[in-house]
Amino acid sequence: MTTRKHFSQDWRRYAVAASVSPCLFAAPLGLAPEAAAEDTRSKHSVNHTTTGSSPRELLVNGDFEKPALGNGYHMLNPADHPGIGWKTNAPKKGIEFWHNHQAPANTGDQLIELDSEATLDTVYQDVEVEPGTELVWSLAHRGRNSAETMRVLVGPPDGELKPVNPAGADGPDITDPTGAWKNHLGSFTVPEGMHTLRIGFEARTHGNLLDSVSLRAVGPAPTVQSSATDQVQRGDAVDQRTEIVNGEQPVDSAVYTVPLPAGTELVEGSVTVDDAPARERARVEGGRLVVALGEGATAKNGGSLAAGAKATVSYRLKVAAQADPDTVIKQRGSLAYRLADWPALGTRTVQGNETAVPLVKADLSVSGGTVTSPQEKGGRSGYTVQLRNDGPGTARDITLKATSTAPPNEARAHIDGGTCKVGTTGVECTVPELGVGEQRTLTVEGTGDPTPEPPTVTATVQARTADPAPADNTTAFRADSADLRVEIAPDTTEPHAGDRLTFTVKVTNSGPATARETRVVPTLPTGFTPEETKNGTWTPGDDDGHWDLGTLANGETRTFTVTGTVPSDRTEIDVQARVESATFDPATDDNTAAATVKVAAPGPGDGSASPAPEETRQPTTEPTGKTDPEPKDTEEKKDDKLALTGGGAGTAALTAGGVVTLAGGSWIAYALRRRGGSPLG
Repeated sequence: MTTRKHFSQDWRRYAVAASVSPCLFAAPLGLAPEAAAEDTRSKHSVNHTTTGSSPRELLVNGDFEKPALGNGYHMLNPADHPGIGWKTNAPKKGIEFWHNHQAPANTGDQLIELDSEATLDTVYQDVEVEPGTELVWSLAHRGRNSAETMRVLVGPPDGELKPVNPAGADGPDITDPTGAWKNHLGSFTVPEGMHTLRIGFEARTHGNLLDSVSLRAVGPAPTVQSSATDQVQRGDAVDQRTEIVNGEQPVDSAVYTVPLPAGTELVEGSVTVDDAPARERARVEGGRLVVALGEGATAKNGGSLAAGAKATVSYRLKVAAQADPDTVIKQRGSLAYRLADWPALGTRTVQGNETAVPLVKADLSVSGGTVTSPQEKGGRSGYTVQLRNDGPGTARDITLKATSTAPPNEARAHIDGGTCKVGTTGVECTVPELGVGEQRTLTVEGTGDPTPEPPTVTATVQARTADPAPADNTTAFRADSADLRVEIAPDTTEPHAGDRLTFTVKVTNSGPATARETRVVPTLPTGFTPEETKNGTWTPGDDDGHWDLGTLANGETRTFTVTGTVPSDRTEIDVQARVESATFDPATDDNTAAATVKVAAPGPGDGSASPAPEETRQPTTEPTGKTDPEPKDTEEKKDDKLALTGGGAGTAALTAGGVVTLAGGSWIAYALRRRGGSPLG
């Protein structure tokens, strides 16, 4: 006789009531696909159907219609009637069959009484099973003479049988009065390692009529498989798609539910079922998206899915614009449903896989560039800022802002691949996209006045893309200082008109920083044009032009020379040189130097002498030393006229005002005589 005890905790984890909780069957174990496909099992083995009909019956003669008997009751020994499929632990091994005896059968014409020998017997069968398979038992029960009690027992054939609870019951007892049949069912999962299962029906009191006994395997549960965008930018939407594939049994009341992650918002109108708008079949309830599926689904109730049927749910979730960089959008949906064959087992839930979508990250940084400080009122002013993306993702919708303690007047701002707007307080630029490893330079240019202190520039960057290291998103840098000094000296102090005159210019940088874009701007007298420059590059300009020296390191001295021709209309030459650079100069009093050169009086025979006083003027001689001949009578003029005589390669003319004009010649010797023949000069 089989020992009758309640389940221990080891067995109780496999024997469960199906309708206790919606999550009770969160992960029911089904047959492996290869096991489900086998067709070589014995007639008592688990064999799921694949046609969408109810699973095959595992018990033999569960309706007790074999053998066909006459009216009355019949005590059958399984040894004599192997076709009945049942065995008993009754002492005399008899099973009591009824045919139209005292009570009608629930189905067909025959039934059994459990307590056939008044010894509280158990009737049982052994069946082949697969570990992890969920089995559903069902039966019809009634009392013979009064309310009578029985139990369903399961376990290994060579071990202890333990009771299982009916669906919705708190205990294993099944108690029904006489007069009418009551249907009961429940389920349990085959433990690991068990391949042969014994199921028994035990009389706990005398009597107990039994009919319509069934044991069937629940097919594989529906599958829920979700996929989502690989990664997402802040402010963008995650595209989520879930495919639900039903198992081998029809289900109804199918509802898909997924919690909406914090920091996200369901995009209105984005929910679809089978790629068609879900409309009233989708709703947000308690922070969850709820979608009714299947044929006949309504706004609040799920519909039915045939065996093997598929359904897809798609939607979009917008990520908050200021989501934390470490945010991961995690989602795991579930399908709630009922088995159409056993609705009394209650609602079941199967969980889907989890999707995890991280934010795109881009480590943006700003760093100090250069600051151009004006050396004089209205001079050049501006600065540059470096922007860089160190990844690992592409940065989008970047905003770079910069301000200066000495903002340039009439500023212009430029950054490659972006647009800039100059305001009263600074510059704001936008860059739509910056790839990994790429960098941009913001350049701000204008004019300004010298400042007593080096200007300070502050720059800040932010983007829609999450930044994993925002500490370098802001920088403040001050203009470097380079104390420049310029000196100028001529190579002679008294050149003659037409001589070559050379000035030596020396520029020194006393630091502490390197001077950038160094140049010397001269102030030159009219007619003195630089014709030759050594160690410096002359750049002509609208005014006097300038000499470019480029970069001057701390402590470096640069010397260059400038050579030009002394003009003939100057008595002295004043030259001034001013040094300036794009680097702030803390002491500008030595940025300008000047030199004055007096033009020497012409010597004898140089062709450029001034007339001697009237009382000392003497005839002028040609380079040969000959005296001019006396003028001919035809050349003599009236008292108020002067005679012009001389020679040379050019021509000469004497105006009525007494001015001698020369043209086309390199020299001319001349003599002016009064009418009486006395030389004038």
